[in-house]
Amino acid sequence: PCGGEGGGGGVEGDLESWQIGIGARYWFNARSDFSPYGQVSLVYMALDSDEVESLDGTLGTAAELGIAYRGIEDLLLQAGVGGLITLVDSKGQAGDEETDFSVRGLGVGVKVAWLF
Repeated sequence: PCGGEGGGGGVEGDLESWQIGIGARYWFNARSDFSPYGQVSLVYMALDSDEVESLDGTLGTAAELGIAYRGIEDLLLQAGVGGLITLVDSKGQAGDEETDFSVRGLGVGVKVAWLF
């Protein structure tokens, strides 16, 4: 769900986003199969909502902290906590009023990567 504030009130509905970005990941030196890591990124988010027309994309930052397990040959298992926040509000049109959106998110995830 998402919400935005316009001139006269709020807009509620579902928001979809697609992201592309560039960032850096740092692997902390660990002498075991477990290795902590940190990641920061600058992302561009394309936003889409059925309730808001002409919704602009926006720039944001993302960060993630986690731990990876490298004990299985050719596989990397990761568990992490990540967050995302927009740097610039996105503008859209909801009915007759212009609406500003800011996006913030927090997530927990597990990833499996094949190393080749």
